[in-house]
Amino acid sequence: SVTEQLDVRSLARFAAACSACHAVAHKELRDAWLNVVQRSCHGKRYLPLLQTRATSAWETETFKGCSRNLKSLLLSDLIAVTFVGHNAFRDCSALCRCVLPTGLVTIGGGAFNRCTSLAELTLPATLTSIGESAFRGCYSLTSLTLPASLVTIGDDAFHGCYALASVKFPASLVTIGLGAF
Repeated sequence: SVTEQLDVRSLARFAAACSACHAVAHKELRDAWLNVVQRSCHGKRYLPLLQTRATSAWETETFKGCSRNLKSLLLSDLIAVTFVGHNAFRDCSALCRCVLPTGLVTIGGGAFNRCTSLAELTLPATLTSIGESAFRGCYSLTSLTLPASLVTIGDDAFHGCYALASVKFPASLVTIGLGAF
């Protein structure tokens, strides 16, 4: 499946292919190609993410509900992305590994809410804010190293992460919201 593992190289190729499809003059061919892409993504929204290096944020609900298709996000090279939108990856229950972009500053509310298989999470050194319920219900997360740059953790950010046995808090942390853990 196209969305089984998203990494920078495959995203760039996929984005280029999607951009090229708009240039196809033959309407039936273009529509057939888009139909194949949509079927491979099981009807989920994929276009907002496809501005790989040009975008500074993933929009709200970009991949919400990619329950069994999205297993790994390896995005450390997407340096232009500074914000993950609210509920962007919510309910991606098969997501088990996530390496967030190097320049990321903010993770929006509910961004990874109920990613129940998420066991491996790498937060970038540039992260300053984790929104409310950002990782709520990530039952498989066992350890967490918060970056030295982190200032704020929102309410319920890690609520329901029952397997979380180890958390390393940075000295920079000013606010921990209600029910954050």
